[in-house]
Amino acid sequence: MNEETIAALATPPGQSGVAVVRISGERTQAILKHLVRQVPRKWQARRFYYRELVDINELIDKGLVVFFPGPASYTGEDMAEFHVHGNPFLVQTLLTAIIREERVRMARPGEFSFRAYMNGKMDLMSAEALSQLISAGSDTAYRLSLNAMSGGVAQLAGDLRSALLDLSAWVETSIEFAEDQHLEIESQLGFLETAQKKIELLLGKSAFYDRLGQGVRIIIAGPANVGKSSLFNALLGDDRAIVSEYPGTTRDILKERFYLHHVAVELLDTAGINPHSSDQIEREGVERGLAALKDASALLFVVDVSQKPQGWEFDFLSRFQSGPKVLLLNKSDLNVGDDSHSWKQIPQELQGISLSVKSGQGLQEVRAVLEKWSQQFKPSTEDLMISLRQRELLELISQGLKRISDGLKNGEMMELIAEEYRSINDHLSALTGAVTSDDVLQRIFSSFCIGK
Repeated sequence: MNEETIAALATPPGQSGVAVVRISGERTQAILKHLVRQVPRKWQARRFYYRELVDINELIDKGLVVFFPGPASYTGEDMAEFHVHGNPFLVQTLLTAIIREERVRMARPGEFSFRAYMNGKMDLMSAEALSQLISAGSDTAYRLSLNAMSGGVAQLAGDLRSALLDLSAWVETSIEFAEDQHLEIESQLGFLETAQKKIELLLGKSAFYDRLGQGVRIIIAGPANVGKSSLFNALLGDDRAIVSEYPGTTRDILKERFYLHHVAVELLDTAGINPHSSDQIEREGVERGLAALKDASALLFVVDVSQKPQGWEFDFLSRFQSGPKVLLLNKSDLNVGDDSHSWKQIPQELQGISLSVKSGQGLQEVRAVLEKWSQQFKPSTEDLMISLRQRELLELISQGLKRISDGLKNGEMMELIAEEYRSINDHLSALTGAVTSDDVLQRIFSSFCIGK
């Protein structure tokens, strides 16, 4: 058990209905004895007591006190929480009284969770998933973090380690008895291929969901003066963007967030694409819009059906491969000649919607597309988000498995393959936290908020 007891505010600072102050360490019961009036003869674990809290007999507040005896607590140590009124001055008075005790100090960011990890209450991957859960900026990120906390990466790491132990034993045996043993290389290659596919699938899904962590990003793009900003306002139900008959009104990216079926959507209105513009500011707006497209989850491409295509639009659409897309044929309410048919010869795989933002025609169909996309981007119970550290280690493991597979196919010396196995095991140990350097631990837990 740590010699120092730590204390921190576990709820966001500022005024609130309730604030929670937590403490952890061997001095927990001594602190309770000094601060709580009418201390029970024996604290019942995880039971709330309504008590007066005092600082040298001066009343601080009346609130709830709960005691968690170690090791059956979050940190594995004796812990307690004070649930008091959320006044910043009151909270500071309480914390001052707590840290006045001998060998008690304020907690560092993530220190409660770090102690939980050090005391075997959680593994490193669960701690990283917890950090992602707390900072999740969307329903998607929240659900992916919950999946990760249930042990998705840990299960994969465990399966890999178990299989690699058998494979390593097979390699070591082949080194000792190479002249007598008939090596079953095909079965080993099958395992290596299966393991690689599992890792690549996880890495691919995680990279995709990383982009969705802050919400489904839907870009409205297209030539200048085709009604992009009008569509942006119509979908939001608010005059958020300035609408003008003059082209190039939108010079920068406008962003708004809303929710569809509990999925966060970030809608972006970009500057009109004009490949021939000589206006420096307009070109800068276009460049920003094109840069935003790289991180887009989906694309609404708007054109003016009353105007002839300029020649670059379909090529632009074909190059957008990040997610689903739809072509919106706006101003379809105008009385146009045969030129309008040139827009209707769109590729079969590209969905097109006749639209008139002005009259409202087609808007309901566009909203239906957005709802469909939001459901499509909703993660399943098997999907999860992984941290950058985990991704780097999984990539190293995948590369190592490929080198082993290539080595077996090419008849390399088993001693070299055995060394590759040992390297993969080192990466697996770092992945699970069985072997982790202090600087890595510091980097992980320092990203937590204080009080967690």
